Amino acid sequence: MLTVAVQRLHNQHLLHSKIGTPRELMAKLVVVQGQDYAGGKWGIGLRLAKSTDLEVEQAIADKTIVRTWALRGTLHFVAAADLRWLLALIAPRIIAHNASMYRKLELDERTLARSNAALAKALRGGRQLNRTQLLASLEKSGISTKGLRAVHMLQRASLDALICQTVTVRGNPTYIGLD
Repeated sequence: MLTVAVQRLHNQHLLHSKIGTPRELMAKLVVVQGQDYAGGKWGIGLRLAKSTDLEVEQAIADKTIVRTWALRGTLHFVAAADLRWLLALIAPRIIAHNASMYRKLELDERTLARSNAALAKALRGGRQLNRTQLLASLEKSGISTKGLRAVHMLQRASLDALICQTVTVRGNPTYIGLD
């Protein structure tokens, strides 16, 4: 009989994994913690039978794996195929939990709707923008991104199934429209 610790390592695909691709892994795990981009990629790669950083990065660039605020309100890597059902399940609770922070940051529903519309417009037609460019588009639309407002508007648009992240270059994540 396996000990609990060994069984857990096996179930998390950390012990003798036979999974060959990031896509296969994410189909089994659904999410991998990704608040730290490099650490999240490592968390995916170490669970594969043979992998390289380039292989995991390519899966993200190909958008088979994306990064978004899922579970606990922190960034996670998610199989793109699972993103909509996961957000439908989890987002309402995170949004409700964030209500007091939205009020503190003066992000009422009207402002969040304007922010979502501006973000969707900026990413229309398959356009990809990094965080700096995306926040500049909000400012250009007359929506302040000062302080914690930026991250909460981006998170809300993600929870509302409008945007998600792909590759990160020099600490600056790239955003795409979810569609």
